[in-house]
Amino acid sequence: MIRNFLAFLIIIVCSITTAWGQTPNDCVNAITVCGNGDINSNASGVGVQELSGNNTCGSQENESLWLLVNVVNSGTLGFTLTPTSSDLSIDYDFFVFGPNVSCGSIGTSIRCSTTNPNEAGLSSNQTGMNDSETDTSEGPGSDGNSFVSSLNVTAGESYYVVIDRPIGTSTFDLVWTGTATMGGGAFADPPMATAPSDLEECSTTGNFPFNLRSTEATIIGSQTGVLVTYHETTGDASDGTDPLPDTYTNTSNPQTIFARVTETSTDCFSITDFELRVESTPDLEIPDDLEACDLDGNGTETFTLTDFDMQVLVNVNPSDFTVSYHLSQSDAISNTGAISTSYTASDNTPIFIRVQALSTIPCFGVVAGTLRVNPLPVANDTTLTQCEDSFPADGISTFDLNEVIDAVTGGATGVSITFHSTLMEAQANTSAFTDLTYTNTVNNQVVYARVVNDPTSCFDIVAITLSVASTMVNNASLAVCDDSPEDGFASFVLSDANADILAGLPTGLSDPTFYEDVQDALTEEGPLPNNFVNSVVNTQTIYARVEDTNNACFGIGEVTLMASSLPEIEPDETLIYCTNTFPATTTLEAGILVGVPSDYTYLWSTGEVTETIDVNTANTYTVQVTNMLGCTSMRAITVDPSNPATIEELQTENFTEDNTITAIVAGDGDYEFAFNFGPFQDSNVLSNADAGSNVVTVRDRNGCGITRESITIINYPKFFTPNGDGFNDTWNIVGIETQPTASIYVFDRFGKLLKRLSPVSSGWDGTFNGNPMPASDYWFRINYIEQVDGVDVPAAFRSHFSLKR
Repeated sequence: MIRNFLAFLIIIVCSITTAWGQTPNDCVNAITVCGNGDINSNASGVGVQELSGNNTCGSQENESLWLLVNVVNSGTLGFTLTPTSSDLSIDYDFFVFGPNVSCGSIGTSIRCSTTNPNEAGLSSNQTGMNDSETDTSEGPGSDGNSFVSSLNVTAGESYYVVIDRPIGTSTFDLVWTGTATMGGGAFADPPMATAPSDLEECSTTGNFPFNLRSTEATIIGSQTGVLVTYHETTGDASDGTDPLPDTYTNTSNPQTIFARVTETSTDCFSITDFELRVESTPDLEIPDDLEACDLDGNGTETFTLTDFDMQVLVNVNPSDFTVSYHLSQSDAISNTGAISTSYTASDNTPIFIRVQALSTIPCFGVVAGTLRVNPLPVANDTTLTQCEDSFPADGISTFDLNEVIDAVTGGATGVSITFHSTLMEAQANTSAFTDLTYTNTVNNQVVYARVVNDPTSCFDIVAITLSVASTMVNNASLAVCDDSPEDGFASFVLSDANADILAGLPTGLSDPTFYEDVQDALTEEGPLPNNFVNSVVNTQTIYARVEDTNNACFGIGEVTLMASSLPEIEPDETLIYCTNTFPATTTLEAGILVGVPSDYTYLWSTGEVTETIDVNTANTYTVQVTNMLGCTSMRAITVDPSNPATIEELQTENFTEDNTITAIVAGDGDYEFAFNFGPFQDSNVLSNADAGSNVVTVRDRNGCGITRESITIINYPKFFTPNGDGFNDTWNIVGIETQPTASIYVFDRFGKLLKRLSPVSSGWDGTFNGNPMPASDYWFRINYIEQVDGVDVPAAFRSHFSLKR
């Protein structure tokens, strides 16, 4: 950090060091040379071109720096400018205007040097003014040795010195010389600038609007005639540019601010600096309420307030802060009225927590917490009574601890309850029962319930006495017929046993509740519905639990359920009655399979009550068979009619390629068919029937009889071979023998009648007038009688056949 930038003065030898390449300066913002002449500036480049044509050295501004010299001692005044780099290509020039000229009217330079050291063959790239030189200007280029004569100055005069660098890149040192620099120095002293204390503030963001002007009194002390401005950089402070507002928000943390103190009469200035530092306000978390259970019931409890710290300081290092506790926010902010960390309070008491940094900037934050005093949950001692489960009684039984939860908690919601064997286990919340079905070890055993208020975790402990009752109730039995289906299971109405169970017991007892086993009855787990189907085939024992007026178990009894079997009889059947045997009868039987007929009673749909009945009418007959327990089975016997078939028609066609016979029959039976005494078949159709007589037989499958008829098919051979071998030697119509009056005529292909045949003759032998006819096709015509719908109708048929030899 820079402190008292110009606090010490070098009177005889003054130097300037500057860095190029920043903002240019011109005559109007020339840097005033004060004290020992030290200059720090960020001026560079060319602002307004002010040297062109007003100097004898033939140059202008390239990279220029303007200095204002106010002389306070008379004598000679010179300087030596030495570039930091000794490279001869680095060329510095200078120009001097004055005395007492003003910007915009500076006239012609009174001293200048624009010699190029490289071109002039010099061994050094220095330039300046000294008392040994006599010329006032030199250059440009190779002209001169870069030095001209010093100025003869008088106190009170002012001059402008312009430093210019036309070639190269390098900073430089400038040393003032001459008699005017002796004694008190050639330049006015700058004002004092005392470094103030750094400005420090607290903020959660790292930024703060600082009052920079608050440092002014310390910076200037008792000085008058001075002006203080504030700047972000030393360059801005040296040039007096970009002053900051009095209220300034830092842009970095920490941030250095440069204060420039300017003597208004001489424009000399001094620079000092100070820092802006922002400490973070502690990042505090709002704590959860501190809660305590009201153990003594007086509504107050003592809290350890440091229990807040772990939550409040979670985002900071606790060792960097102090914590105090207050009853009001104003006390916490003013850091007054701190209370003890052990504090007794009632429910909903607010506590304000002040957290203050231990650093040099005592930043602090305040958050609020709440003290809560929570009541204990409702918890009542109680007794749970259970029935004996063994005989003789031993005082040991199984209890369902779920039954006491409402009694213990008063039916409260938002609580949890656990059960423990000992008070110590309940207090420590250890060895809680995992199964609330609990078997006591002695009668009137005491176990303990820990009741916890779920939202607050406050708890209380009560005692539960487990008492085993020795009273009993009556046993009972129920019997139901096993039907629909008969499988050993039946539906029982369990309340039908209530009267037997409660007979002779005190009044006021509850109706029984039924369970599948004694353990369920003890724990009241899985009560059976009133309409219950036994789960054990045929016979099952269930248990009835009766309670007293306090809902405690009075006693447990057994109930035997019997699913009674139905009479075992034959299944339904169907019989056939041949109606052609009427009035003969057939006998129907009830079909007893187990036992003797006298074990049962009977009721037929005909009203008869005997084991068998005789019928001769087709119908469906039912019989109810009932055993000694009143369980009934039903059997149905269907008597279907049957009889021999009536052949209504035998259908066929004559003179076809594929002769078929179709038998059309009627009747009540189930019929099958045989043709020409062949095997019986289901189909009533015979295909490829032979010409001539055919026999059709129809049989009733039910055994009620057979019907038979014949039919003749008329057809003709397609060829014959009259060669005397005994096969096909003659030709005639087949199946026409029953019509001896039929006429058959044979023609040759030219229509000549060759033969007239009788249906009963041996047929044509293939000759005409005793001569064999040649192999050829021959025609025939037959006139015969054909039945149509049972009526004889004259018919004729014409076709042809072949004679083969």
